[in-house]
Amino acid sequence: MALWVLVSVNPMERESRLREQIRKDALGMIIQDRWQIFVEKFLLGYSL
Repeated sequence: MALWVLVSVNPMERESRLREQIRKDALGMIIQDRWQIFVEKFLLGYSL
């Protein structure tokens, strides 16, 4: 479904949507990584 939408739009729009999706994925990964570090530090500090 999503792939068909990417195929049906023009190349410029497809590229911008792809970049936006990549940016969202990267941002999500960064947030998840920071959150994991925070939780690990908190739990480590709490256990001491």
